[in-house]
Amino acid sequence: MRAGSSVVPIARRFAAAQKNAFAKCALECPVTSLDVQTLARILAELQADIVVNCIGMLQDSGRERADDVHRRFVTRL
Repeated sequence: MRAGSSVVPIARRFAAAQKNAFAKCALECPVTSLDVQTLARILAELQADIVVNCIGMLQDSGRERADDVHRRFVTRL
C-alpha cells in the first residue's frame, strides 16, 4: 500500500487498529467458509492479480477445524 499497490485485506474480522490501518479497503467476511463460486466472484470483482494467503490457526476451535482452514480452504481458493 505504501508503494502504491492496491491491497484488499480480507478476514473474518479485524481489530480496530487493523481497520484504521487499512482505511476502508478491508473486507470482513467469513472467508474460510466461502464456497469456490463465492471466492471466485469476490476475487473477480476485486480484479485480484495476486492472492497472498496468510490465514492460519494453531488448533481446532469451537468454530473451525485447523484442517478446514489449512487444507480445504486452500483447495477452494
